Amino acid sequence: MKKVYTLIYIVLSAYLFIGCSTEPVEFERFEAVFEFLEISMPEQINHDFKLPTHSAATISWTYNGELLDGGFIYQSPFVDEMQSITAHIRINRTTHSFDLPIYVLASDSARNINTIHITMDRTLNQVSRTEYNDIDIEVRGSVNGQVVDIYQTDQALIRGRGNSTWDMPKKPFRIRFIEGVSILGLPKARDYVMLAEYSDKSLLRNTVAHKLSSMLEHIDHVIQTRVNGIYEGVYTLTEQVELREEKLFFESKAGVVDTGYFLELDHRFFEKGGVENVDGIVVAGQPYEILNPNTSNNNYTLEQTVFIKQYIIDMETALSNKVGYDAFIDVDNWIDYFIVQELFKNVDVGYSSINIYKLPGGKIKLGPLWDFDLSMGNADYIDYSPYNWYGMTQYKNRWFRLMMAIPEIRQMFKDRYIEIYYDYIPKLLDGIDLMYEAMAPFAQRNFNRWQILGQYVWPNPPGIVNSTTYEGQIEYLTKYIKDRSDWMLLAVQSQNFSNGYF
Repeated sequence: MKKVYTLIYIVLSAYLFIGCSTEPVEFERFEAVFEFLEISMPEQINHDFKLPTHSAATISWTYNGELLDGGFIYQSPFVDEMQSITAHIRINRTTHSFDLPIYVLASDSARNINTIHITMDRTLNQVSRTEYNDIDIEVRGSVNGQVVDIYQTDQALIRGRGNSTWDMPKKPFRIRFIEGVSILGLPKARDYVMLAEYSDKSLLRNTVAHKLSSMLEHIDHVIQTRVNGIYEGVYTLTEQVELREEKLFFESKAGVVDTGYFLELDHRFFEKGGVENVDGIVVAGQPYEILNPNTSNNNYTLEQTVFIKQYIIDMETALSNKVGYDAFIDVDNWIDYFIVQELFKNVDVGYSSINIYKLPGGKIKLGPLWDFDLSMGNADYIDYSPYNWYGMTQYKNRWFRLMMAIPEIRQMFKDRYIEIYYDYIPKLLDGIDLMYEAMAPFAQRNFNRWQILGQYVWPNPPGIVNSTTYEGQIEYLTKYIKDRSDWMLLAVQSQNFSNGYF
């Protein structure tokens, strides 16, 4: 990478001190020191490192106006970006400062070249969705430009996961470790998910949704992702949605009625063998699986099920009556959550993967946001166009519909969306371009392995099928978000929206 630097001249007054030379220093000596520092710096930065020194000079460094104490502390930018670090080179009584461009990678950038190597006594096609298989696993990645072994163990497990995605040729998986471990900077956990993104030919829809939600202050925890290239193609390594101290965490005790609760709206509840009032509840025809507390725990009581069910009934009554609802829900959180769902026109907004939690003595909140591969125009069995309201319409998300029937919430939704449109969406669209640049070479290898560009993969609409290059897939995605966000900007300012007509 060609590096360009700017010279900043700082000439200190020369005073005579015993033992200090006052002879003028040729500028070429400063340039020589800087050239040494320049080649000693990593070209791509994604980790902490010790800053270089030189025997012929005293070096100090500043970054974003702050003096560094001998080392660079990595913090992930939103997307890969060129930044600048300044070397202050002092020889005798003279100091010259040089700006050095540095390329700082986002933690989820494909340029990190993360790879997962799995060894087991069977092929991936023989892995079951219901039973774990023993595996050896090795994780490698690029640390400041050098490929290194990050983690390895011969005590891990793998099984399949997913519903409709499990029937596709490229399978999604769950990885389980014997004890909690942080992989590639993700929160420490035993369980990780490898999303195949087979139908999503942009390979980025889940990551884009998480990127936007990371900017929204009313979403408590954002699922993190890492892009991984393995011999089976590009996978998105991500967190398992769960309660854990390093993630979304609160007290959720079996046997305590007003404890914390974690639920999921999931219309596959009965299909998965769920039993009403044992594994979950049904309110107004909507099934909610109780994930925490663990209903299988011997201390769990029926009173806990009755408590959370009655709370939801009372909450829905308040929403229907348009009064007192703010005692039951965190309105700002609900608005941010459903703006993301609606902006991306997620097909599952009223069906599954809607995570719900209530802290002890607290209100109901929504999140983390999850499962966006069938969104952003990638579902031919709905109105997938970038126009028209979706999530709060009849037979979609009941809670979204109830809250949008309240004039005060509609006004808050409108104001918040306009803020997001101007402050966050341009940054997101610029970020997609940079994510594409990082992903492109790995995407090419993925589509060499899975030759599906130009072919129909359920539920691709014609625009995705007809985009026969990876660049075309990203153009489709970017245009969809731009058109959808523009349409919503006009829609929230319309008289129909003000009157509650969707």
